Amino acid sequence: MGKFRLKSIVVYKKIIYLSLILSFFAGLQNRLSAQITPIYDIQGSGASSPLNGTGLITEGIVTGDFQGNNQLNGFFIQDSLGDGNDSTSDGIFVYNPGGINVNLGDFVQVTGEVDEYFGLTEITNVTIVNIISQGHINTIKPTEINLPIASIFDFEKKEGMLVQFSQKLTVTENYNLGRYGELTLSANGRLINPTNIIDPNDNPASGLSCSGNSNVAAIINQQDINDRSKILLNDGSTTTNLDTIPFLNPADSTLRCGSSIDSLVGIINYSFGTYLVESTLLPKFNYESRPSVPTVGNANLKVASFNPKSSLEN
Repeated sequence: MGKFRLKSIVVYKKIIYLSLILSFFAGLQNRLSAQITPIYDIQGSGASSPLNGTGLITEGIVTGDFQGNNQLNGFFIQDSLGDGNDSTSDGIFVYNPGGINVNLGDFVQVTGEVDEYFGLTEITNVTIVNIISQGHINTIKPTEINLPIASIFDFEKKEGMLVQFSQKLTVTENYNLGRYGELTLSANGRLINPTNIIDPNDNPASGLSCSGNSNVAAIINQQDINDRSKILLNDGSTTTNLDTIPFLNPADSTLRCGSSIDSLVGIINYSFGTYLVESTLLPKFNYESRPSVPTVGNANLKVASFNPKSSLEN
């Protein structure tokens, strides 16, 4: 009986191995026979996809997984080789709520429809997600971006791609951190409103003019530089009025403007008319400390303030 069981186990293992081999070649044959549309052909070189509304099959490596509760209901994939054309993105978002679970580094084949969702090129109406292989997490290297960029449209060329900012970025605005989990980061320190440092009425500068628009061009130019010098950092969620606010200093539960990071890795997304980065690696912040209390001497003056908008929100 023991020998019979041993022979049965050996035969059973052979059947399993044979089945795995046949499954592998069947999957390979299906992949080779399928008409694959590369991601860069889907993205095209314009603001919208030339294949908008087209049903197709594409494939890539999962670079961003945002399938969790209150997240983006999908994942990002990127072509492993790309087309070498800086004008066409090699990455794309796959909107697949409730679909098959994928992991970072999975090489997947996706069947769905190309859609321009308020300016974001994505794959939607997904019918099949086939995981071809796994373990390719280090295959896709982040593409470097340096601020200020030459044109806002340069972000469109990287839409859906894994990118890295290898420069010091400063928190220049944290207004929507508690509500949307967003921070505005900027190069070369905090951004100043152009009219705080440039007189729109005074060209050449004399300090005497208080009317006219002789210097408006300088303000427009500075605002253009500001726009090209910043990027929105998002926490990858769709939740508003967050119970747990991301990126805070664990020491005092704050994140002050002026705090900074030395590097940022994430995926370029587009939402509500703004390009942003969905962080894939938690950035390490250099937290700005609380300003010292100013010395006012013997002055008999007290100043108080409050935000009525915050009082009304609840």
